[in-house]
Amino acid sequence: MKEVYRHEFNLIQKIFSRLTTMWRINRDSIDFKWGYFAPRFGFALLLNRGGYFDSNYALKICLLWGYWSIKLPIKTKLEGGWCGRPTLEDGTPIPLIEVGLIEDIDEEYKDAQKMNGGCCG
Repeated sequence: MKEVYRHEFNLIQKIFSRLTTMWRINRDSIDFKWGYFAPRFGFALLLNRGGYFDSNYALKICLLWGYWSIKLPIKTKLEGGWCGRPTLEDGTPIPLIEVGLIEDIDEEYKDAQKMNGGCCG
């Protein structure tokens, strides 16, 4: 089944989307503005602190069938795109080569810089 967005809904789906804020139907989930529903089996009750793309808490519920993920209106202190890299005092990330976390890449970086005329990209 292909993804179906709000502008492609039939009459019943349009009525349901107005009542529930549904905006997309995938082959494995139904997306709402406040979260998503996935028709699958499982057992879970989780409070998620947010992640790489989202800084809101989320409640994940699955009682035998039907996995619900509900975004809560509570923000975390995590910034979008945060991945735990070391940063300077002003918050800018330090390149991994300068930190010394990747030692073997130094020579390859210098060689690539020479071959590209000073630009490594």
